[in-house]
Amino acid sequence: MEIAIRQRDAESLFAENGSLRPGWKTAIASMVCLIVSPSVLAPLSFGVFSPYLRDAFGWSVGEIGRGVAAMSISVMITSLISGFIIDRFGVRRVVLICIPVFSIGFAMMGLQDGSQWQFLLAWLLVPLLGLGLWPGAWGKATAGWFDTRLGLAMAIATLGVGIGAATMPFVIHNLADALGWRMAYFSTSLIAVLVAFPMAYIWLREAPAESPHEASPNAAVSDRIFFAAFRDIRLICLCLAFLALGWFSAVLLANLVMILESNGMTREQAVIAQSVVGISTICGRVLCGWLLDRVAFRIVVPAFCLACAAAVAVLAGGASGGAALVIAVFVGMMIGAEIDVLGFAIQRQFGRVRFATLFGLIFALFHFGGALGGIISGNLHDMTGSFTQALLSASGGLVFAAIILGLMPWAPRKPA
Repeated sequence: MEIAIRQRDAESLFAENGSLRPGWKTAIASMVCLIVSPSVLAPLSFGVFSPYLRDAFGWSVGEIGRGVAAMSISVMITSLISGFIIDRFGVRRVVLICIPVFSIGFAMMGLQDGSQWQFLLAWLLVPLLGLGLWPGAWGKATAGWFDTRLGLAMAIATLGVGIGAATMPFVIHNLADALGWRMAYFSTSLIAVLVAFPMAYIWLREAPAESPHEASPNAAVSDRIFFAAFRDIRLICLCLAFLALGWFSAVLLANLVMILESNGMTREQAVIAQSVVGISTICGRVLCGWLLDRVAFRIVVPAFCLACAAAVAVLAGGASGGAALVIAVFVGMMIGAEIDVLGFAIQRQFGRVRFATLFGLIFALFHFGGALGGIISGNLHDMTGSFTQALLSASGGLVFAAIILGLMPWAPRKPA
């Protein structure tokens, strides 16, 4: 008990001299950088830009959905590569290179001429240019500093996705209305580099190698036994669950504005609902992180999944207006919990040594599920003229994830 208390004190917000501890600086830097990271600007800007591209080039929902698939496939490949690179070269070095490179790539999206191949190629390249800026990098940097407050720290570190989801749709929508969608791409990329680079340079630090959290007390994955993790039922369960969660996320995030428009809401109302998703993502992330430090994983996570599954099923029935805003809250809560849950589970069950590589593997499968969701949901809409079947499949995916994560074996923490 005394050791645990000392450990908790070491993870307090301020050091004895009153300065902010480096672990919390890293968590806050991660949060700020994620606001304008590929995790936000790729999927969420996609949903806002989709109606503008549809109107400008006359594309169908299915043609736009292929862009979701291209983005998801690229993120899948990028995640596998980035995990290895980050574990090999460290977070800080990779992040500082990727921030300006990604911003340039995102700005180039404004040069599209209506060619489908150009659209697909752009969404294959942009995630790759942001190779070191996906959540696994920020999660690895933060997780190494924490143990007893791991859930809360990971929630704060990944909170930027929720803040970005709440603010960036409005920013991009207003920029597109005022300057045109092409200049909106350029302006957003400039905001991204001006916000992220200074914060990462000043505050982002990795825990030293001698940190007591360098490896999990349960199942640290060293270089020698790394591939044994692929036979671990816990890893298999996480892979299957996040494959289903990727399907759900792609269907909702890429199509939410058009789904709500088809349910009778105006575009402005639909954008507000998408921002409600972002606001509730913040709440869901903090709530989930706080609960994970106190309540069993197999209770917290399935509860989030099942609540959202019910909400998505109601949306499939044509909900709009106030009901749609309530549903947006549940969707945001689930989306907010996803990455927090993944980082928490990997650190607790497999440790820090190969955190980014394992995170990248599961995150790749998450986006593979997203690729399938983007293609199939778009084609279902074009065939039936409705999003109902796609939404019901997303609800089913959430139920499947709830069952898998509820049954997943969980190695208990050993006393400190």
